[in-house]
Amino acid sequence: NAIIGFSEVMNGELFGPMENERYKDYVGDIHKSSSHLLSLINDILDLSKIEADRYELYEEELEVLDVVASCERMMRHRADEAGVNLTVTVEDGMPLLSADKRALRQILLNLVSNAVKFTPQGGNIELAAFMEPDQRMAFRVSDTGVGMEKKDIPVAFEPFRQIGKDSSIYSTEGTGLGLPLTRALARMHGATLVVESEPGIGTIITIRMPHTRILHEERRIAS
Repeated sequence: NAIIGFSEVMNGELFGPMENERYKDYVGDIHKSSSHLLSLINDILDLSKIEADRYELYEEELEVLDVVASCERMMRHRADEAGVNLTVTVEDGMPLLSADKRALRQILLNLVSNAVKFTPQGGNIELAAFMEPDQRMAFRVSDTGVGMEKKDIPVAFEPFRQIGKDSSIYSTEGTGLGLPLTRALARMHGATLVVESEPGIGTIITIRMPHTRILHEERRIAS
């Protein structure tokens, strides 16, 4: 955190300008690397807590629109930098959801971040929240990225493993913990996670919340 903070101060030139442009590049690299390291540490800690049955959910009544909008604000810049089109839709009249706000936000951020990493420039990503015909609440992230072979989908949920082009494992920006952590957090909510993917076409990941987490259904009917 200290390294990230100091690099932000330097990048903002709060105590005076950096005369050499190279220093700005170096500071940017320091900030990016330290942020990546912090993300890795946090993911490892969260996954370790879940596996040790020490991760606690702090459940509250959530407005789905607020949570999704927060994720959009956090991911919009990254999508723009990657040159991909990010579309966000939330169905009208969504009921309240009983869930851990931080965990739900992390689930959605991980899915969108993963889609951004594996979608080529000019591709499309959609984050959608909606009610299914059986009245289960669903969150769906779809992309037009590199996609995966069916046999490789389980590998993508192994810690520190990633699926890349031509169905080969390769390193890219990220921790390799996003999908394993996402599935673990979803399961803690009693939710299901379904992956549909095809190489060269893209990937669709759907999180379906159980009926027991849907609150105030009358709001949806009234709206």
